[in-house]
Amino acid sequence: MTSSSSVAVTPGCDPAIVLCACARDLLCDRCVADTFAQLCGVAACRGEAWAGSVRRRVPARGPWPAHGGREAEIARRKVTDLTRDTRLGELLVAELSCWAAKRWAQLDVM
Repeated sequence: MTSSSSVAVTPGCDPAIVLCACARDLLCDRCVADTFAQLCGVAACRGEAWAGSVRRRVPARGPWPAHGGREAEIARRKVTDLTRDTRLGELLVAELSCWAAKRWAQLDVM
């Protein structure tokens, strides 16, 4: 089902209503976007804290590991408490990884 704003909507989800009836582990597009907007700062802060923690333990220089593999697994564990929805989870993982890399680059020049 699609609303007039061309956002995919789960049956039972009315885009005009703030409270949605979609399942928490299968969010509609609107709920993914809304919830990501609410939680992206949390993921960013966790990413920055992660980079700082790694820097205190590992004096190595160079770029933050590319997103994927072990880095993505660790990032996923850091946001697992924020959502049960797979799509939202992956957006939060990417956000966390992005901010970890940004903070790592800042720490690398300090």
